[in-house]
Amino acid sequence: MEGESDKISIERKTNYVSILILIQMHTDPTLNPSKGTSLFRGEKPSYNSCALHQYRDQWDAYAYGYRWAVDALFKEAREGVHPTDVHYYPIIFVFRHYLEIRFKGLIKDLTKYVHPERFHEEKIIHGHEIASLWGVCKKLLIDFSETDDEKINEGDLADFKLIEGFIKEISVIDPRSESFRYPVDKNGKFCIDGDKVGPIDMDHFSEIATWMIDYLEGVSVAIDEIYQQRCEILYEIRQEEIRNADFDPGDCYP
Repeated sequence: MEGESDKISIERKTNYVSILILIQMHTDPTLNPSKGTSLFRGEKPSYNSCALHQYRDQWDAYAYGYRWAVDALFKEAREGVHPTDVHYYPIIFVFRHYLEIRFKGLIKDLTKYVHPERFHEEKIIHGHEIASLWGVCKKLLIDFSETDDEKINEGDLADFKLIEGFIKEISVIDPRSESFRYPVDKNGKFCIDGDKVGPIDMDHFSEIATWMIDYLEGVSVAIDEIYQQRCEILYEIRQEEIRNADFDPGDCYP
């Protein structure tokens, strides 16, 4: 009995040593955090520190951040060393999440500009169904473009149609932002259907994704600029009406 106990003890020690060896093989020996070290803050702040929630428009800040991540991942996929096909999961997930954030931010801003009576700062559209989000966003973009009794131009409608087709492709394989985030769904079923996905050409995908990101960033900037111009024009019109009004401020006093 004593010999059996010693045998188990030796096996446990051997397994423990094996684990330590594996950890050492996969970690940088120069990075050895001391006990009690914070995950986010060291003893002395570095120049590469960041202050979150300092931006006026958090939706823009998040979208820009995820856009940067997509660009970095695409660059690494094209030029770096990557393991077979597994790099597709984070790349497509991060790109899809960028789209979701940008669409929700645009919906918030466009609702405020086009339908101020419906706008509530604290109420943000929920859900991850990217096709539905794009449908709402597209309708508001058209309404915004036609605010001045002008029809939206055919070029923009053609771009909207292109984007809609790409969004449908994403929705088929990842309707609720789960397929590239987890390997299985809540029922234990594989999230990605190989028959639906098929082979993915990373070079082609990166070109289309980059075009979509650049287009949506341009739309976001243009909306803000156009809205500011409209506000300035309305202000000038109002000032002109006041100057031309048959009104004497002295009449207000006895």
